[in-house]
Parts: sequence; C-alpha cells; structure tokens
Amino acid sequence: MDKIFRGRLITYSQNKEDLILWGYFHGLRKGFYVDIGANDPIEDSVTKFFYVRGWHGINIEPQTICWEGLQKDRTKDINLCIGVSDEEGEEEITTFENTGISTLNKQVATGYSTDLTSVTSTVKTTTLNKVFKNYVKGRTVHFLKIDVEGYEAKVIGGNNWKKNRPWVICIEQTWDPSSWSNVLVENGYVLHIFDGLNAYYVAEEHSQM
Repeated sequence: MDKIFRGRLITYSQNKEDLILWGYFHGLRKGFYVDIGANDPIEDSVTKFFYVRGWHGINIEPQTICWEGLQKDRTKDINLCIGVSDEEGEEEITTFENTGISTLNKQVATGYSTDLTSVTSTVKTTTLNKVFKNYVKGRTVHFLKIDVEGYEAKVIGGNNWKKNRPWVICIEQTWDPSSWSNVLVENGYVLHIFDGLNAYYVAEEHSQM
C-alpha cells in the first residue's frame, strides 16, 4: 500500500529522490531498478517508494546488517551483500555507526571525524557489468541509483555503458564528480537535474521521456 497522508505521496528518501524519479516514470506501472548502496530498506530509501507500487529490482549493499533488513523487507527483490567496484575481488570497507556514511573509499573514511565509531572489514566486490550479466539478464533497467560515499568512479568504471544502459542514473555527487562524470557524458548520458545532492543523468535515447 502506498505511503499516503491526506492524499499526498510521502517520500521515503533523504532528499526526495524518489519523487524526482517518479516524475520520469509516473506513467509506468511496473518497472525495474538497480540500487547500489541501498542501505536501509525503508529509511532514506530511494527504491521503497517504487517497491510498494509493484516495481522490483536489485539492491546491492555490502553491510550485513543493512542487507539483512533488505532480505526481510524486499522479498520480491534480488538483494546482494557485496560491494561494487571496477573489478572483481576484495576491498576494505569502513563501517560507521551511521551506516549511511560507510565507504570503500579509504581517503573518504579517514576524512570523517575521529570521534565517529567505526570498524573495518573485508568485502567481496563485483562489477556493474557482472550485475547486468548475472542478475539483470536483459531486463530494462529504468533507473540506476548510486550512493557509495566517494566510490563512484570505481562503480562507473566497471560497466560497459554502450551495452548496459539504464534510462536514468541518480548518483550522489558529494565527492569529486570530475572523476566520473565525463565517463557518463562520453557514453551518451545527459545531465538533466542536480537537486543539491544528487545528479540525474538521462540516456540520450530516452531524453524525450
């Protein structure tokens, strides 16, 4: 059931990302998403809004506590407890008590206040290209959301953008977007909106949506 108060849709996300994305897809009854850095299944979630409307997708979250929450709440989704990088392997993740700022980027992790409690551990990584091959399996990805606290360039570097083309990309733009934005532009994505936190890129072939 939709989360509605007095006829108004209530956003689940941090910065109304779900409502902005709904503006692209409000006429689409069922769609498919890929959420990298999904974190909590409800609080500050960009995809919960779509899930309750019959959309489904893939949620990728390397923090076990968050992944377990996704497993309980998103029973119709594919939930992967793994990191996404530019190659398969292992990476060190710094997990903070505020799980929303946990990161695989060591420089970003050390930049946070030393007063914050954190632990480090090792997680397996895959690539976005492998996610498309092994889990998307030819389905249309209507939007891709990336929220990885400074690890965006690694995520973007691991995809074949000529082959795997989500219609819209919502990507948090707080850590050096110059390291990855040119890759999207060179592969036919147009910056459409910046909401003060996230950039929304639209594939050229869907620019009239």
